[in-house]
Amino acid sequence: QVSLNGVDVSVPTFADYIERYRNNTDDETPSKPLVFHNLNSRWRIGLGLSESGSLDAVSFVNGIATSRGGTHVNVILQQLTKKIQERVKKLDPELATVVSQGLIRRNLFIAVDALIENPTFDSQMKEYLTSNPDSFGSSYKVPESFYRELFRPESEGGPGVVEEILRVALGRQQATLAKEVGGRKTRRQLLSIPKLE
Repeated sequence: QVSLNGVDVSVPTFADYIERYRNNTDDETPSKPLVFHNLNSRWRIGLGLSESGSLDAVSFVNGIATSRGGTHVNVILQQLTKKIQERVKKLDPELATVVSQGLIRRNLFIAVDALIENPTFDSQMKEYLTSNPDSFGSSYKVPESFYRELFRPESEGGPGVVEEILRVALGRQQATLAKEVGGRKTRRQLLSIPKLE
């Protein structure tokens, strides 16, 4: 239990902490929904859409905040972006060529909490984990049940990750087409699409 000035400020779960972290702004609008999963007793992850237009990550190794991420974040991101890419290809084969793993990453918010055996960092500040994934000492494979929850549409209470990636990819495809055609009016019109950049 943690209290501040006599008020209990304990956060019971990792999901609660991340939700508070995301909603800790003066803005009254609620954050976009996240999907959480405990991979096992050593790994907890959360995923949703970024609100900044670039990859947002909150990560911990053995209770230490790794503010710049590290290999533990990368191994989870690689699995997730690959699955999202496969899903997009299945839903819209034409956009599959536009949807790169980089484009997917730029639209994600990820939270990772891991217990790693003998972790190594790039500096004494311990902001970035450099341990080889083979030496983590536990399994970090993301199960299919997590993907089912992740791919749920926003209309059904899901995070809407795939819909947002498709929308961004469509905007990018249209912008590329406008560049090739060279129509000034069309290009200006396309650039007014929110979040296109």
